Amino acid sequence: MPPNISKTLFVFQTSRQVQNFLFNNQNTFAHACSLSDFIDKTALVENRFKISDSARLALLRNSALKVDMGRLGFERSFLDFLSHSDFLFSFFEELRAEQKSIDDIRGEDIYAAFEDHLGLLEQLFLQYKMELERLGVYDFISVDRWIVNTPYLKNFDEIVIESMGLFTAFELSILSEAAAVVPLKLIFTLDEYNRKMAKKFQSVGVDIGDARGRLHIDLGAKKL
Repeated sequence: MPPNISKTLFVFQTSRQVQNFLFNNQNTFAHACSLSDFIDKTALVENRFKISDSARLALLRNSALKVDMGRLGFERSFLDFLSHSDFLFSFFEELRAEQKSIDDIRGEDIYAAFEDHLGLLEQLFLQYKMELERLGVYDFISVDRWIVNTPYLKNFDEIVIESMGLFTAFELSILSEAAAVVPLKLIFTLDEYNRKMAKKFQSVGVDIGDARGRLHIDLGAKKL
């Protein structure tokens, strides 16, 4: 008897959840991946390759040499740079996640005393973006436009994403575009800890209202 082959792609928040799912569904030939892998496969930048983790570190290092990073308290030695690189990438990734620029946060009270630092970080980001363009590669922290990988999505009849309900604005924008290609459902629990997600779903046309508990959202149909 042939194995039961599913054309549903199951997406989970973590790699551990993916491994557990595949272990428990060994006889179904199920398709599963992490949310980060799904984003990488779904959103592409035309005529460019995504930069590797090791290469992006080297490229950021080269960009930092062209900016007076000493004014941020960072030394120019490579070992010292490595100790701060996680902070730098985390800062730029957080902006990307909420689809904001440094200009967008300048007026926020929490950054009011760090205008000089924001200026230097902006210079570093622009240098890094120029280096990426020079090499013909991309890093999602610098991407403004992407295309949806339609051939990849059409391998599946539907996509089911189970998460902790903590989607970034960047992720939701990509998921919303993917949902226009193939049926896409989000499954998560909404409680007092992630209640702010309700407003984010409104930005992609889904009104959750006062719903709580285990939710199933059809992102293509824009309904609970």
